[in-house]
Amino acid sequence: MSGCLAKTWLVTKDLGGTVYRLTDACAEAYDCAAGSYCPAGYYAGSEADAAAYFAQAWWPGENYMDVDCAVVEGSANGVWTYQCACGNGFWCAANTAMPKFCPPGYFCETPAVIEECPKGHYCKEGSVEARACTAAQDCPRGSAVPEESSSGILWFVLISVVAYVAFKIRTRYQEDALRIEALEAEAYHDAVEAAELLKEKRAAAAAAAAVDV
Repeated sequence: MSGCLAKTWLVTKDLGGTVYRLTDACAEAYDCAAGSYCPAGYYAGSEADAAAYFAQAWWPGENYMDVDCAVVEGSANGVWTYQCACGNGFWCAANTAMPKFCPPGYFCETPAVIEECPKGHYCKEGSVEARACTAAQDCPRGSAVPEESSSGILWFVLISVVAYVAFKIRTRYQEDALRIEALEAEAYHDAVEAAELLKEKRAAAAAAAAVDV
C-alpha cells in the first residue's frame, strides 16, 4: 500500500481553491466515483478484513454522524477502498480524496455536478442552487455576492424625485383647497351679514312709515 495510505492525498488548486485529489498510486488502484470521496487509501485482502482496516484507519466509520461510507472493490481483485458519499453543498469530482464546499460563484445541485452561477444570479459558498438578484443589484456570470447596480441606484433616485414632486403637488393642492374653502366661508359670512343689514334697514323703513301715518 506504499503511496496510497489513509489520510494521504494530492493537494491541488481548482476554481480558486484547494482541492484534495487521490495520489497517483491510489488512482491506479481504484476509481472514486463523482459525488463521493475516498480518504482512506486501499487495502489488499478480503472484503471483511478491508472493512475492519478502514474502520480503524478512517475516523468516520460506517454511517458515523450520517456519513455514508462503504467498502468498494478497486481495479484489481482483492483490492478495496473506502468510498464515502458527499453531502449537499459539497463538490466531489471523480477521484476526490476529501470533500470541498461548492466554491463561491458556482452551485452544486448534486455533489457530482458543478455549474457556474448564471448571469442575474449569485451563488455563495456551499450553494445548491443559484439565487436571483433584484432589479437594484448587478450580478454578472459567476457572481458570489450581489453588487449594487448603477441602474438600480438611478431608478431609486428617479423614484424618489417623482415621489417628492408628487408630495409637493399634493401639498400645494391641499393648500389651494383650504384657501378656496376659507374664501368661500368668508364670502358666505359677508353675504349673511349683508342680508341681515338689509333686513334691518327694511324693518326700520317700515317702522318709520307707520309713524308717519
